[in-house]
Amino acid sequence: MAVKVITTQPVMEISLRCSDLKKLVGTSAPCVMISVHHCEPSHGFWTPHSQTDVVHDSIEPTFLTTVCFQQSDDITLTSRLRFIVYRVKKPASNNVEELGAAFCVFKDLWERKDDLELHLLNEGSYAGRLHLSVVNRGELKHQEEKPKISKSGKIVVPVDQVLAASVKQNTECTASFDNNSLLQAMFCNPTTRTYRFPTDADQPISVQELMLETKLSFHIPIAFLKVCINEETKKVASYDSFDRLTNHWDSVRQRRVATCKKYLERYNARMKHLMLINKNPYFKKSVDKTDENLEFVATNLHLQRLRVQNNKFIRQDSSPTGSSSDSPMHQSPTSPCAEYDFVTVGAATAHAMGFKQGGLLSQLTNMDEGGKSKKSLPLHPIAHCLRKSSKRSDHLSSTIINLEKQIAYQIEKLRALVSQISEKSTVDLYSSDKVTASHESLASLSTKTCEFVTCLDCEEITESVLNLANARPVYRPLYDETEAGTKRHEQTQGASVLVNGTSKVAFNRMSVSSGKDVSPEGVWEDLKLSVKSTLADVVKSVHGIITPELEAGFLRGEAVSGRSQHAKAMEDLTSLRTYVSKSCDEATSSFAFQELSQPDISFQNELSYRRKLVFCQALSSCVCGVTAALGSSINNEIILDQYAQVGILFQVESLLSTYGNELGMLQDYSVGVMDLINVSFKCVRASQQHHLASDEAVTEENLLPLLKGSTDALTVLLPLADLMFAKLPRKLKNGSLIKVHPVIYNIGINEEQTLAEKFGNTSLQEYLNMEAVQRTLSYYDSVRDSCPNCINEQLRSAGSFLRENSQEKVAHPAVGRRKSSSPVLNEEPDSHRPIMDLMNSLSQAVHAKKNKNVEVLQLSSDVARRLNGVRVTSCKSAKDRTAMAVTLEQVRILTNEHRMARHMFNSALSCMRSEGTRRENTLKNVGARKYAFTSVQLLTFPKLYRAPEGTYGKADS
Repeated sequence: MAVKVITTQPVMEISLRCSDLKKLVGTSAPCVMISVHHCEPSHGFWTPHSQTDVVHDSIEPTFLTTVCFQQSDDITLTSRLRFIVYRVKKPASNNVEELGAAFCVFKDLWERKDDLELHLLNEGSYAGRLHLSVVNRGELKHQEEKPKISKSGKIVVPVDQVLAASVKQNTECTASFDNNSLLQAMFCNPTTRTYRFPTDADQPISVQELMLETKLSFHIPIAFLKVCINEETKKVASYDSFDRLTNHWDSVRQRRVATCKKYLERYNARMKHLMLINKNPYFKKSVDKTDENLEFVATNLHLQRLRVQNNKFIRQDSSPTGSSSDSPMHQSPTSPCAEYDFVTVGAATAHAMGFKQGGLLSQLTNMDEGGKSKKSLPLHPIAHCLRKSSKRSDHLSSTIINLEKQIAYQIEKLRALVSQISEKSTVDLYSSDKVTASHESLASLSTKTCEFVTCLDCEEITESVLNLANARPVYRPLYDETEAGTKRHEQTQGASVLVNGTSKVAFNRMSVSSGKDVSPEGVWEDLKLSVKSTLADVVKSVHGIITPELEAGFLRGEAVSGRSQHAKAMEDLTSLRTYVSKSCDEATSSFAFQELSQPDISFQNELSYRRKLVFCQALSSCVCGVTAALGSSINNEIILDQYAQVGILFQVESLLSTYGNELGMLQDYSVGVMDLINVSFKCVRASQQHHLASDEAVTEENLLPLLKGSTDALTVLLPLADLMFAKLPRKLKNGSLIKVHPVIYNIGINEEQTLAEKFGNTSLQEYLNMEAVQRTLSYYDSVRDSCPNCINEQLRSAGSFLRENSQEKVAHPAVGRRKSSSPVLNEEPDSHRPIMDLMNSLSQAVHAKKNKNVEVLQLSSDVARRLNGVRVTSCKSAKDRTAMAVTLEQVRILTNEHRMARHMFNSALSCMRSEGTRRENTLKNVGARKYAFTSVQLLTFPKLYRAPEGTYGKADS
């Protein structure tokens, strides 16, 4: 199946304005909006299409919202358009009065080069004029020859192909998703809104909001649950691998197996449910956030993209190659379009499990420090709070397993080389190369085996092995050899009985007449000694084949055979493989028993489950953001090189309060985000990953990400089409991993945060923000040192001055502070402001004692974009507060980066919140185009985060 194309380029986009509107006697200028309808002559009924924003108190209003006709609207050249102008009496109640209407045919606009002026009529009387301007023309595709039947049963007449072909397509700014197979496969169901805003000069900017669902919402949880199922299955197998245990430990093992199977069943149930509903729409509604069956799915996950077309005011100081880091992240060097991405998602948290015990961060801290307080805060960095007690054991276990695999590989390689050398009876021109390769393989085998034995000598491994041995039954012969005759002994050779209180009879593996030390310490030392001695035998037997005479014979061109030593070398290699495998099995079993010997606390099991589901939600938003960033930056070598060298910054902006349940949500969310430090991305060829034939096309399913590894060290494989893979830097082509650097900033803005500031505390918020600043500074240092091309020239010599200057300004906040500096409306464009200045201001804002200091959010988002990072905005459900934050950031970008007229700031903000895609997001989630605010709640919000009148009301969230 071919990849479906997401068409975001409209067939036609028009802007509207009115003039000479009639106002009622004794009234002020009206508040005006326009509703647009279309119909086909064949059926004659009008279909609502869209509406504009409301312009207040004007008889000559110019509307910021433009009207777009998409290909999916089935518009033809013969379609009729109706424009109804309304006077809005009460925006809150949608009380409107019709002022007049105008009509035209789509063909009149399609073929017109200048503005179209229409008279507005109200019951036959003149009511004013309507001006239509075509600001963008796309491509009107040919209709199918087969007649199309409308809902009313009438035939829709197709467009004349000659007329359609005569129209020239405007290719100045193509859709951002066209010809990008990666983004086409990941995202779907676009919702678009278009605007036209004035700038400081005469030329306006065209703006498009694009909100998309992502198939990753269900794909990533399903893949992650498979990883969890695989881990639990291996855990059950490791517990079942204990061949003999005492009654006590066997009952402990059975309880642990039962617990693992319980969670295994839960993982399977969740995965099966997700596989059944993995269809349109591709997101979890906010009203479903407490559904247990969907608890691994991120809430209301979308990609929001802002596209700006501005021929004149796109940054003029970008380098000719378009590689300046100060330029918009997705701006093409030759295109007049700039693109900005926002991942919007509900907080990664365990809604279904509740918050009676607090959130993950406090639970992990209390468990780690032995505390019982539900409100205690971590006193150490987050990395300390998130450490696992089994970290050391997991590292040793993985090291031993990897060494065992490498030893097995070298043994098989050496076996093949020795066989080839021994079988030669004639002169072979390449035999000398095989002798050299045998020497190298033998040296590598010796090195790896010595490393393996060194690991086995570790005190922790030895202690674990002895603990496992002590948990096994003690064996004694059934008959004493000194008292029984030889014949009787031969009949019961190897028989033994357990002396640990059980009546079961078993057979001892070791010979009764053996004189070896059968204590656990002796058996373990004998096993390690066997590995060492067998390695010495392998070296001796291989050297017996590859003798100096053999090498000299090769050099003289004589036929010399080492067949006489071949059998001994094969036997020694087999013995070494056996002893290494036994040692590895014993060590890994001992680690499994070490976990088994830990106290079986159900709270810890539930905590582990909670952490996994929170991590899965955070992982979905991370994969969504990183995929969009890579796909959009595929033509920018500088940014891709930055990702390959130092990784990608994943910056989360949270609007949760620190009061009540949202405090627990924030604790969950912070742990889920910080666990992303264990995630890496790897780009692979889709054709090779899925073993496609050369003539086989890449499908959407082939381009979806894959998960590899464990929950503690996860690698996300990103399959790319051959054309995209060819554009990657050499380091990424060779399999280099892209590390994730997660940071989370939080500023509560709602009425519950007001309660927290007055009656509760905000220490968790302050703690997270300080941690985030330090991690951001650390990432900046890495970028500056490893990828100086990604940093503006004026910053390359900054050195350590950044941190020193930042600390000095924190200690003396009055020093160096710009009196008129504002993160919302800067005096100079944000793109011209040094990143060092931004980071200093961010550090000052974080340390400032100020309630609802949203400056932290605005500055951190600016820094993240300047560092080419992924931007995530979230609240409880990513529906209401998130909408306020995203629209504010969009308008800030238009003002600071594209010089939108500053007097339009509030109007543009109100317009996007009233008619933009985020209002449609509320409709998708709760079935109403209303933000779930009340007028009393909004009084506690910062002014720039308040919804316009008429857009909010009581609604389920």
